[in-house]
Amino acid sequence: MILGYGGYQVIQGNVSLGTFVVFYQLTIQLLNAIQGIYNSTMHLFNAYWGIHKAKQLIDGDQVNLGEVVLEQPIRSLVFKNVSFSYHDDNTRILNSLSMEIPTEKKSGHCWRW
Repeated sequence: MILGYGGYQVIQGNVSLGTFVVFYQLTIQLLNAIQGIYNSTMHLFNAYWGIHKAKQLIDGDQVNLGEVVLEQPIRSLVFKNVSFSYHDDNTRILNSLSMEIPTEKKSGHCWRW
């Protein structure tokens, strides 16, 4: 927009080419400064919410790990009808997942979302 209007003014003889170049460079510097302020604001915003989320995790409910002593080593990890969705969304990410993962072997699992 600045190039078009400024170029038109130069062609019409209302503005010299040197004045137009200086004005264009100053405009670019101003836009870069505004972009820098915006980026800094977004970094501060993200840092604030990161601290807020960490505080929620620290102050949240503590998990009781229990006091059950296992008599035998764990041979496998079993999931039976496990479903999962995020708190804010009712769409299930996992729906009735059932699987057994042996602990004595290496295994890899890949899902397509």
